[in-house]
Amino acid sequence: MAQKGEVTRQRILDAAAELMQAQGFHATGLNQIIQVSGAPKGSLYFHFPAGKESIAIAAMEQSGRMLTTTLEQLLTATPSLAAAIEVMWRFFMTELEASDFRKGCPIATLTLEAAGEYPGIQACSAAIYQDWQSLLSRKLQAQGVPVEVADGKANTLLALLEGALLLARARRSTEPLQTTLTAAKALI
Repeated sequence: MAQKGEVTRQRILDAAAELMQAQGFHATGLNQIIQVSGAPKGSLYFHFPAGKESIAIAAMEQSGRMLTTTLEQLLTATPSLAAAIEVMWRFFMTELEASDFRKGCPIATLTLEAAGEYPGIQACSAAIYQDWQSLLSRKLQAQGVPVEVADGKANTLLALLEGALLLARARRSTEPLQTTLTAAKALI
């Protein structure tokens, strides 16, 4: 059983991840994280003495791990990258619609807003995106695509997905994801 401190830290992280994915880094205040998490103010400072950037990084790492695990499972369960891409894109379409287009990629939201001024957020973002690109590249390599070609295609697939998520939020429509799904499948 998790100790009380671990449970409180997790509640803080869950609240921060949820809020920052929907409204960004700057719009999410520490008091709002405390309110949503139900944690005492002192606990926030105890678990994250370095402040808001450290909370954002921990929330990104948690969200990144969750999405990486989902992507790994998806790539393992599907026979081809084309089939995995279809499921991935559909997953994000469903998530966007369920959140009324408030939540796209949790990594992109923080990256777009805060990576330029917070090196820790930038480094965390770069590492997560590299993990995702590597997973896609390995699936392509397993299908016989040479490493250097697979890496480039994986990078392009990731860019298509992230760009489509941004456009989908801006337009409040899954159409950009539907369009790029076709392009992504053609790429592989």
